[in-house]
Amino acid sequence: MKISQLFLKISRKIKFFVFIPFWGIQAIYFDFLVERSDKHIKTKSDQKNILIIKLDAIGDYVLFRNFLEQVKKSVKFKNYKIHLLGNIRYKDLALQLDKNFVDEFIWIDPSKLLNRFWIVNRENLSLILGLNQNEYEYILNPTFTRQYLVDKLIVKNINAFSKVGFIGDSTNTPGFLSRGSERFYTKMIKVEKNNVFEFYRNKTFFEEVLGQQIVLDRPIIRMGKTILDPGSRTAGWDDKMKYIVIFPGAGTVDKQWPPLNFAKIIDYIESKYPGRYSFIIMGGKGDVAASKQIMSNIKSQNVVNQTGQTNLVELIQALSEASLLICNDTGAAHIAAALNTKTIFLLKGNGEFGRFGPYPPEIDQNITAIFPPKIGYNTKTYAKLLGKRFFTTEINDIGVDTVQGAIDQIL
Repeated sequence: MKISQLFLKISRKIKFFVFIPFWGIQAIYFDFLVERSDKHIKTKSDQKNILIIKLDAIGDYVLFRNFLEQVKKSVKFKNYKIHLLGNIRYKDLALQLDKNFVDEFIWIDPSKLLNRFWIVNRENLSLILGLNQNEYEYILNPTFTRQYLVDKLIVKNINAFSKVGFIGDSTNTPGFLSRGSERFYTKMIKVEKNNVFEFYRNKTFFEEVLGQQIVLDRPIIRMGKTILDPGSRTAGWDDKMKYIVIFPGAGTVDKQWPPLNFAKIIDYIESKYPGRYSFIIMGGKGDVAASKQIMSNIKSQNVVNQTGQTNLVELIQALSEASLLICNDTGAAHIAAALNTKTIFLLKGNGEFGRFGPYPPEIDQNITAIFPPKIGYNTKTYAKLLGKRFFTTEINDIGVDTVQGAIDQIL
């Protein structure tokens, strides 16, 4: 591990443990507010409500969302109204695809649960206190990597007859806090921790909650050609030519393959398969710098840069018709998998091998996951490395020639 990486890990731990006593004082005050708000709850209604909490990123939601239909149509919850407390980042996608299975969407930005002074911001405070007015019978939190703040602020302080969560890992929360927050639940579901694909974890969770077998083999996005108004298509998209989507962004910098490498890949495809493919660079507003770097380093003139100019619904439309997606470990890869679009996605590998990639062949054989050569595709090798102290991998270790080889096998 590099000195800079070690320093970053240590500084994060120090910050967290400095934060704990301060948070303890806040928690007492927050609990007091909740108790006061409970006194003003209206008389119990006949409507049965269930709250499902999913504050993870876009890719996590894609691997989860098909189970909303299972809950809605289940014998156990057929007379319940389903409320989803979701991450505002995937709002466009959820409203477009899942409005028939969710009665009420409640949006929150989990990165802003606290303000810069580590105090619960006023908007989130009002939202959380207001949720008790819905008189939930069930709260489900199908998140394997739980966050202490979510458990403490939301799960603990919303009244419900049953609260169900995962016995998960301690990636986002130190082990003692993760175990301690289990007391906020009435039931914890235990699943295998290592090398289990996330979709299968979600399936296990909901099968146990619903008490029935779920006949669902893979994440699916059902969409027709009319999901996106043709008039909103971007000028420069050539309907007569097949195209490849390049998605250079990632949730964190350490998961981002160098933009210059993506530029080399575009020029490689252009030179080896001349006149066969155009290219669309896509991503969020935070990926604009990376896309500009790609544009300034390519020879190909057959490229449209749409970074920061499309929403998730438009991304789905583009990926549904693409010949190939090349991306980092990001939500776009899981959207493409659910659309059965051929994909090459590059993963750093730390703590992720088997969870988000590679895709199990029985789910999708169109998804090619590429890891740093230190890991390769050997589960036993990865498990051995993971046991070493300060084990880490670098996404930059993935060579351009490796990606080129994968492209040739697909195209």
